[in-house]
Amino acid sequence: MYIKVGIVMSIRDFTYNSYQELLNLIIISGYNICNYHTHTAFKNPCIIRHDIDYDIEKAVKLAETESSFQKQEIHSTYFVLLTSNLYNTFEKNNTKHLKKVISFGHEIGLHFDETYYFNNPSTNNYHEKIIEYILKEKNILEQIIESPVSSVSMHNPSKYILELNLEIPGILNSYSNLFFKEFKYLSDSWHNWRENAEEIVSSKKFEKLHLLTHPIWYTDSQNNMRNKLFNFVSTRNQKVYDEIDKTTKHCNPPFSEIIARSEI
Repeated sequence: MYIKVGIVMSIRDFTYNSYQELLNLIIISGYNICNYHTHTAFKNPCIIRHDIDYDIEKAVKLAETESSFQKQEIHSTYFVLLTSNLYNTFEKNNTKHLKKVISFGHEIGLHFDETYYFNNPSTNNYHEKIIEYILKEKNILEQIIESPVSSVSMHNPSKYILELNLEIPGILNSYSNLFFKEFKYLSDSWHNWRENAEEIVSSKKFEKLHLLTHPIWYTDSQNNMRNKLFNFVSTRNQKVYDEIDKTTKHCNPPFSEIIARSEI
């Protein structure tokens, strides 16, 4: 925890201010924030990664928070799930959001879901096919964001994939033995730091750190997990409503007479 102007702050608050306090703790503890390509330049590197599992717009807000950090220039990696059922990377606003993240000096990487293609790792030539699909998605994402994609993170990886230590031509694997075993890995998965990240960072016990966050959890003011998820679903429903309303203006009766926005 941190004491700031009489207020007790913790990274478990999951606010943008508390996230900046975590960045501050990382730096004053002697670590250098870097990415998968620059970590070798530092004795005590700290790679920061963000998996966009729910909402690309939330990633922009976190990227902006990092860009406004004063003590060190932050270059982190935002991983996009091309096969997501919750957002469409091709959507015009989402493409614009991803380019905004890049404009803040961050990298866009590929978040890859092996279960989109296979349910059984014993499939013939599984290793080769996974690499083939990763490279296929990499090329698609590059066309969308008009920028190179040179890193990949696995979405809910199977034990088989974790143990495989995949080497992929032209793209770094964040779950390789190098980044997943030689670095101390910390994650805020499902709104919970499973270890005491503050204590681990400040102890300086580990030479290298690898931090994973999920932008969906971070808000301007402290809130609980249920409210964050409820607000996400509610906002998504309103966006769907507005899109249908916009594209059916010519219809009779109008969509708004069939379903009122206040009902959503």
